[in-house]
Order: sequence, then C-alpha cells, then structure tokens
Amino acid sequence: MARLLGTVLSGVTRDALTNLLDSRMLGYVVVFSLQAVAMVISLMLLPRISAARFREEAAPSARELAALAGEAQG
Repeated sequence: MARLLGTVLSGVTRDALTNLLDSRMLGYVVVFSLQAVAMVISLMLLPRISAARFREEAAPSARELAALAGEAQG
C-alpha cells in the first residue's frame, strides 16, 4: 500500500511540476530530490527503532491468545 501511494504521489507530483515548470527534466529532478530527502530522514530515524522492543510489544498477551482460541473454536 505504501509503495502504491508513493508511486502515485510521485507520478502526480512529477506531472504537475512538469506542466507548471514546462520542463520534464525539472519535474524528475524535484521528485528525485524529494525521495532522496525522505530517504535521508528515514536513515536518521532508523537507529531509534528497536527490533527487540517491537517484538516484545507486538507479541499477543495470554488474554489475547485465549480470546483468539475461543473465536477459532466457534
């Protein structure tokens, strides 16, 4: 879903800038630059992500497992 949204938004942005600036190359340059900035921001945020903490928080509790088991049985 995120890829679809990114592809559609970059295409719309490129088309709008190409028409606005009357230059196909500038449209591509601006979209590429925006994507590069987004990548740099994501790389700066990456060290703050803890895989172990995510696994810990995403693991279902005993109560949730019991509820799921009850739903599976009918």
